[in-house]
Amino acid sequence: MNPRNGLKKLLIRMTRIRRDDTAGRTLGVLIFGILIISIAALIIGVIFVPHRIYYAAGILCGLISAICFVINMYDTISIVVDMNEKRAKRTAFARKSVRYIIMIMMLTISILLNVWMFLGAAIAFFSIKLSALLHMPLTGLFDKLTLEEESR
Repeated sequence: MNPRNGLKKLLIRMTRIRRDDTAGRTLGVLIFGILIISIAALIIGVIFVPHRIYYAAGILCGLISAICFVINMYDTISIVVDMNEKRAKRTAFARKSVRYIIMIMMLTISILLNVWMFLGAAIAFFSIKLSALLHMPLTGLFDKLTLEEESR
């Protein structure tokens, strides 16, 4: 299987999360950005980092967690829109707190194992922010890849 076709199929599936929903499309672009940034960091790190296995494990754990966090944020927004203000704040805060606790636990465990694992996990977590900042260019690339596949 051609890796490029596999990536296209993954992108198509991500846009079908909620095809008519703008937030669902934004989620797909955000996940795409997290994947691109983390894979780029993995490739660069494997070339330059002395403890490649720990670094790659950190990137992989952070990448999976980052994607789960973004999906959780999307679900949280979908849930709290239908609640009253007080209950929505409480629910959003509880879910945010769980995400932060999980992130702190993962980073603590990774730094206890190896500093390179910590660096990999931190980079993958940071990819959420970087993906959001690069939303416009990533949307163009995402559209180019997914529209090309859909036109076939």
